[in-house]
Amino acid sequence: MKFKDTIQDILVEQSWWNNVKDSLISAVSPIAASAVLLKNAIKLYRGNSIKRVRLIFPQENWEMNAVNFLKKFGVVTGVYESLDDARTYVQSLAKNGIKADEFVIGSHGKAGTLLSNRSFSSSIGSYSFDNSFLTDFKPILKPSTTVFFTACNGADFLETLKDAADTLGVGVYGSSGIYNYVTNSSENGFYYCSAGEYKKPTTGKIIQPFIIKNKLKEIDFNIESRNKSQDGRDDESELSYNIHVKGGAIDIPKFKNLIPKDKVIEARSSRYGDKTKSSTKTLYNKDFNNAYETYQLEPVHEIMLSLPTFSDMDDYTKVFYSLVKAFDNGQITVSVYSVNGFVPLQSFKPFAEPGDEIDNKFLLSSGMCKKVGGSPVSWL
Repeated sequence: MKFKDTIQDILVEQSWWNNVKDSLISAVSPIAASAVLLKNAIKLYRGNSIKRVRLIFPQENWEMNAVNFLKKFGVVTGVYESLDDARTYVQSLAKNGIKADEFVIGSHGKAGTLLSNRSFSSSIGSYSFDNSFLTDFKPILKPSTTVFFTACNGADFLETLKDAADTLGVGVYGSSGIYNYVTNSSENGFYYCSAGEYKKPTTGKIIQPFIIKNKLKEIDFNIESRNKSQDGRDDESELSYNIHVKGGAIDIPKFKNLIPKDKVIEARSSRYGDKTKSSTKTLYNKDFNNAYETYQLEPVHEIMLSLPTFSDMDDYTKVFYSLVKAFDNGQITVSVYSVNGFVPLQSFKPFAEPGDEIDNKFLLSSGMCKKVGGSPVSWL
């Protein structure tokens, strides 16, 4: 070895020693000192670039102590009691341009839950069928990142895993049944779900969006649940619609001025039927992604309610059927409130009737999820 190379090695080792000596002096035991040496040796070997991000959320005090010890060895990246702390850490990684080869969220869980943290109190801290928290972690992922949720029973409902994959934009792994950290094994096996759209099951029957049932112009209106507004304007069982009436729609001279100019009448209809081929997710948050609902719209009746009271029943009947005629002539139109705002009734398109529920069997048969031979990660 050349003298120059020897000097360079000495300087590198001296620099490394200077970085760790203070930590060794403060170590409370030989084991802690070993952890410091191993962690820095790993860093020297692989450099400062973080390739494996493992965020652990213990529940008990002994778990906190144990996992913090593993953190000293570099086995896990961060130990957190709250989701906000983990978010802050990931944001710092994203700002430094880190893209992980491996991303692990380690926590306790149950069927339908991929993360439970120590701040769990009633519904706070548990994320049952709610994977929105994952959007904060997307910036450090790339298409080839291995993503694994250690939560026990996390893959019991594959829809949860599939939703996580779609939220993150990459495929994810989970454990069905109890996950054992020590043996890195799963009670009922490991599963993988890919990200991407899939065709929901249907019966093959085509559903018309609306049917005018009778001469009273009562309308059965069918809407896919994903197209129905959920922004607070409508509650779960109601639908808002507007009735547009042109001036002069009533052709009876005596009552012509009851609607002298164009008028918009707001109305609401309660759901009276549905075809809810619901997924397992409906057990928890009423997310009817593969369903449709039926409402009865009564535009002529709603217009009559907006007019002054008739003392003569015969006059009431004449005006009513004058409005029925106006509906047929296009002087009365209806628009329904949907996710796109108020949309003309005729703009809604026919759709396929929902088929079987979106469950494990469907996701496996569709190829969106599959069982894999073993754990996707190694803790060593």
